[in-house]
Amino acid sequence: MGGQRMKSSFAGRLLAGAALCVLWVGAGSAQTGDFSKEWPTYGHDAGGMRFSPLTQVTRANVANLGVAWTYHMRPADYVPPG
Repeated sequence: MGGQRMKSSFAGRLLAGAALCVLWVGAGSAQTGDFSKEWPTYGHDAGGMRFSPLTQVTRANVANLGVAWTYHMRPADYVPPG
């Protein structure tokens, strides 16, 4: 009687583990649709490839780019102590 119960428990755990794996893989693939358009980590991806698949900037138009924004760490009227 105990052996049958252990087999049933093991089978249940195995089935639950397989279901979790399927859900985990499914959730990961659902998020990859727009992933290539984002820069979520340093180096763009987990491998740090630093490659962007975007195609808006080309060799033909790169000279037309300008500064979009700047951030100054010190106020414009900053005078160093001394």
